[in-house]
Amino acid sequence: DGVVIWTQFFERAEIRDLLDSITISTLLIPPHQIQLRPKWLSRVKRILHEESMGYSVDEKGGLHHLIDEAFAATTMVTIRSLSGDRYRAVVAELEEAQKAFDSEPASGKKAIRSTFEAAEILVKLFTNNAVPRLNADAIRKHILPALESIYATDLIALESSKKFLSSLEGWINAAHFYRHGQALEEPVEPPLSYSVMMVSTGMSVIRWFAEL
Repeated sequence: DGVVIWTQFFERAEIRDLLDSITISTLLIPPHQIQLRPKWLSRVKRILHEESMGYSVDEKGGLHHLIDEAFAATTMVTIRSLSGDRYRAVVAELEEAQKAFDSEPASGKKAIRSTFEAAEILVKLFTNNAVPRLNADAIRKHILPALESIYATDLIALESSKKFLSSLEGWINAAHFYRHGQALEEPVEPPLSYSVMMVSTGMSVIRWFAEL
């Protein structure tokens, strides 16, 4: 009996197999019944929440560690804003950042690295490869002049964005602590809350630059 088999599976399965089954079941919904996907995912979300499993599910049925709703929303909106082949490499790095948080154990270091790489790729696209790497010099020589042109008729936005670019230089310098090798036997992982802040900030900047 199919019902009995599924019941036995869910009672005995390892968490990783249970989560994989959600993704597989989502992908197996046939095209002519695609309208059932939102209802299915809604039920999955409710069960994950009610059972306090600490996971969220995306539109394709992929499961991710639930850091918090705000972070999940930021990630989803940022990736959505980068549509088209032009941003494929940027999206790939952002997905790697997400995978780093989903790994066991989670790796904030890898997440920061991938987010930085995504930002660097986007800045290269933004400047038509005039920037060899993302650093303070690139911000001053290329991003600032671009903003001065874009916000030429909005002096308040221009002055505010200048202040933010100054703080962005700090984010770039902070990310370098986790981008390069450390002279220690064991890899040093940043605190999770700090990793989330660094990645969230990077994603917000990426979304802003993409919209520009």
